[in-house]
Amino acid sequence: MTSRRFATLPWLLALCMLLWAMGQASAGAAEPDSARSGTAKPLVVRVATLDNPPYASPGRNGPHGISIAVFNAIAAKNGWAVEYLPQRTLNDLTNAIISHQADIGIGGITPTPELALVVDFSDANQIVPLDLLVKKEGVWSRRLETIQSMTHLFVSSEMLLLILVGLVAVLIGGYVIRLIERRRDPDMFPREFRHNAWWAAQTLVAHNCGSKLPSSERGRYVAMLLMLGGTVFTAEITAVLTTSLAASFRATAPITSIGDVESRLVATVRDSYAKTWLQQNLINLRTYRSVDESVTALEHGQVSGVVSDELPLRRVLNTHADLEIVGDSFGSHPHAFMVVKRSPLLPALNQSIAQLLSSQDWAKLRADGGE
Repeated sequence: MTSRRFATLPWLLALCMLLWAMGQASAGAAEPDSARSGTAKPLVVRVATLDNPPYASPGRNGPHGISIAVFNAIAAKNGWAVEYLPQRTLNDLTNAIISHQADIGIGGITPTPELALVVDFSDANQIVPLDLLVKKEGVWSRRLETIQSMTHLFVSSEMLLLILVGLVAVLIGGYVIRLIERRRDPDMFPREFRHNAWWAAQTLVAHNCGSKLPSSERGRYVAMLLMLGGTVFTAEITAVLTTSLAASFRATAPITSIGDVESRLVATVRDSYAKTWLQQNLINLRTYRSVDESVTALEHGQVSGVVSDELPLRRVLNTHADLEIVGDSFGSHPHAFMVVKRSPLLPALNQSIAQLLSSQDWAKLRADGGE
């Protein structure tokens, strides 16, 4: 019995060794390649990019711009792999975040209370002011504008209507005084109509009859009506000229700051903070898809100025020598990254933004514009 037990012992030991070897082999097969090599697979972050140059815009080699460069630096610091998803409008970008098609949204985005209800925002990565871009005023262009405004003043509908009323009053007054006075005083009021019309015009404009005083009572009533009408006519002419001249001066006065815009039309980019600021300050505006389209409208005289972020307007000056930025900056506002609600990426994102802002890399990225 004892010899049989010792005889089966080697077989049991061999079976145990075989089972142990099979377990090690299966564990090695289940272990991922990244773990065996000692390197973890990077986290893929899906980033929606707003078409908003110079912060972000599509290109042949992928999106580019200052926001793209900033996020690339943040992704490299955190070991993230980035998948960019271009979006045309802010609504498209917001929907991509809400529907979890993207994890983060970038491209010069300004946080608003309405957006904060459905998405989260990172800490501000920069504070951006607004500026006003206008055409440079030349001497001859100013003179031409003055001539055009004066011409428009005297051919305006109000002025033409007053002149027509005055002409009708002269014709009626000359005809009536001729009927009344031609028999009583043919020397003062002859049968020729032109002499009587001249008397009516003088009475209407100068407010007196001069040397031709009607001899009849009815004729004097006509003279009184012409003089009273002339007083009203002169007052109306003065009021129209004063109002039109004031409006003309305001419309053609040089724009030296945002306060000089008044009722004039300015261009800005739709879905931008500049649009919100202009609406809040009751300034007439026209929206365009991009800063370039707004500048084109300014060059063609469709608007009096362009209001947008400082950075894109500074870049416009490099290619448009006839334009200039006037006045002090205004409407400072933050730019931040949009993230999914309660995203686990937000703490690392905020920490990376703080580190980037305190480093020299941020100044270089802003100076280079992400290019």
